[in-house]
Amino acid sequence: MVEEIPAFEVSVLEVAMRRIPVGSALRFVFAAPRGVAAFLVASAGIFALFVLVPVWSTPGNDIAFQLSIMTPVVYAVMIALSLLNGLVIAMQLHVRRHGVKGKAHAETGGMFGAFGASLLATVGCAACYSSVLALFGLSGTIFIVEHRFWFAALAAALALFAIAKSSQRIVRGCETACRI
Repeated sequence: MVEEIPAFEVSVLEVAMRRIPVGSALRFVFAAPRGVAAFLVASAGIFALFVLVPVWSTPGNDIAFQLSIMTPVVYAVMIALSLLNGLVIAMQLHVRRHGVKGKAHAETGGMFGAFGASLLATVGCAACYSSVLALFGLSGTIFIVEHRFWFAALAAALALFAIAKSSQRIVRGCETACRI
C-alpha cells in the first residue's frame, strides 16, 4: 500500500522549489560544455587540494601514505564537499560570464560563501591536521578534531547556501536574489 504525503508537506516542498530554482539554474549552467568542464575541473581541483595540502604541509608525507590513512567516511565527506564547492564555482562562473550584475555586496556574497565553505572544508578534513595545527595551535586542533564532522556540515551548509543564492540569481536576476 502506498502512503499518501500530507498536503502540508507537499505545499512546503513546492514553495521551497519555487523560491530556490536549483533545477532551472543547473540547466542553465550545464547547457554549455563550458559549464560542465568548469564543474568537473573545479571539483577535481578541490579534491586534489584536500589531499595535497596535508602532503605539502607535513614533512615526510607523500600522496600514497595520505590516501592510505583516510577512512571511507573521510573520502565521502571530501568528495561531497568537492562536488558542492565545484558546483558553487561553476555557478559563479556562469553568473560572471553572462553578466548577471548586481550591487557590490551581492557580488561578493556568493564568492564569500564559496571561500568560506572551502576554508571550513579544509578545517573539517580529518587528513589536514598538520596545517590546522599550524593555524590554530594544539588546543584549537584538539577541538576541531573532536568536532570535525560538525565543521564539515557547516561547510556543506555554506556551500548549499551559496548554491541557493546563485540559483536565484541565475534564474531571476538580481532584483530579488541579491538580498541576503
